[in-house]
Amino acid sequence: MSPDRVSLLRLLRRRFGVPRGAATVIIVLAAMTALLVSASPRLLVQVTREEVAHQAGQLAPTTRDLTGSVVSTFSPDGGVSGLERALATAREQWPPLVHGLVGEGQVAVYTVPLRVAPEVLPPTSPDTDIQLLVEPDAQEHLEIVGGTWPREWSGSGPIGIALTEDAAATMEWPLGQRRSITATDAVEVQLTAIVRPTEPDDPRWLHLPTALTASVFDDGNRRPVATSAAWVNPATWEVLDPPGTIVAWYPVDGAAAVGLDVAQVLPTMRAIVTSPLSLDPAGSVRVSL
Repeated sequence: MSPDRVSLLRLLRRRFGVPRGAATVIIVLAAMTALLVSASPRLLVQVTREEVAHQAGQLAPTTRDLTGSVVSTFSPDGGVSGLERALATAREQWPPLVHGLVGEGQVAVYTVPLRVAPEVLPPTSPDTDIQLLVEPDAQEHLEIVGGTWPREWSGSGPIGIALTEDAAATMEWPLGQRRSITATDAVEVQLTAIVRPTEPDDPRWLHLPTALTASVFDDGNRRPVATSAAWVNPATWEVLDPPGTIVAWYPVDGAAAVGLDVAQVLPTMRAIVTSPLSLDPAGSVRVSL
């Protein structure tokens, strides 16, 4: 072989040859690229699930949860517990896909604010409005710090109510005191229990009107008005049968979205919120979430 031919071969090796180390790196990079390309759809799905869970977790419960309300004067079968059963029945009919994401339905019913007044109202005390409130499982979320839980109202005598510590203090309403509902003058309410929440940070309280505290309105021109929810015995509600607002909600656990296919969850949830739920056997009272 001539010297010129040998020199040409060496030049070609230097120009186009690849060291073994570099070749190994290229092979590894090519393999990793192929792996990433094949895994990218799965990674994208997981990232999407985590982002949905994160975004849902940032929402207020009243926005995140499936929530609806309706004004009604009907008495459901089984009282307010009948409403809870209606929500449970509706959830059972939903696709199993969302059962881990959407919790058991909860419900409460409350009246418009009712002005109540004691026999003597000190000059510095606020006027008081109460919204009679009934929940099927209220006592599971409250502890009594004074008095006894309201008994069923028989139709005569005062209606027993329960207020939170904060509300009773704001309203300057001592335990045992009676106040008249001014719209009727013939019906009195009596504070028989002062309560506090077992879990004050439970998101459920955000669904209930003025439940844990008394809101105070003061325009500076007249006596301030303190408004609070006042729990009554569920059986009392059936005797009163007042018009009331039904609020129903299903807690949504945003973290559960991590294990779900978002592409399937979205149309399922859309179908749920576009189909009003029946709250009575006749279907005359329905609520949209």
